[in-house]
Amino acid sequence: MELRPELFAVPETISEVLEIILPLSVEKCIKPEITIGKEVDLLYADKSMFKQILYNLISNAIKFTPSGGKVFLKADIINDNLSISVIDNGIGISSENQKLLFEPFRQVDSSSSCECKGTGLGLAIVKKFVKMHNGHINVQSEIGNGSIFTFTLPLNKLRK
Repeated sequence: MELRPELFAVPETISEVLEIILPLSVEKCIKPEITIGKEVDLLYADKSMFKQILYNLISNAIKFTPSGGKVFLKADIINDNLSISVIDNGIGISSENQKLLFEPFRQVDSSSSCECKGTGLGLAIVKKFVKMHNGHINVQSEIGNGSIFTFTLPLNKLRK
C-alpha cells in the first residue's frame, strides 16, 4: 500500500466515521461521546487510512462493550502530534493478550460469552497504517474495566 496524503479536516472526518458506525452503536444502545480539542483542525495524512484506523478502533470499542455501555473518543494536539484515544468500559483485555492484539489473524478471547466475530485483522491494519504515518499506537486495558487505545500521528512529518 502507498500513502496518498492530503490535507483534511479532522473533526469532519471523525463525524463521517461516526455516521458509518451509527447502526452498530444504535444496536448496542451506545452513543459515542466525542471531545475534540479546539486546536484540532487540519491534518496532512492519508484520509482513507485515517478513517479506517478510526473505524476499526471505534467499532471494536462498541463491539466489546456491553449494551448501554460507554465509548469515548478524545482528540487533542500533544507535542506536535494529533493524539486520538478511543476509551470504553467494555470487557477489557488481559496484559498477556495485549501483547498479541496487533498480530494478524489473532483474536484474543477476553470472555467466553463474547460472540464477537471478525477476521483478526482490524488491529493489525490499524498498527500498519499508524506506522506508515510515522505514528505510534498503544493500549491500556484491564479485564472488566475496559480499554484505552491511543494513536498519535505527527502533524508535520509527512509534509513535502
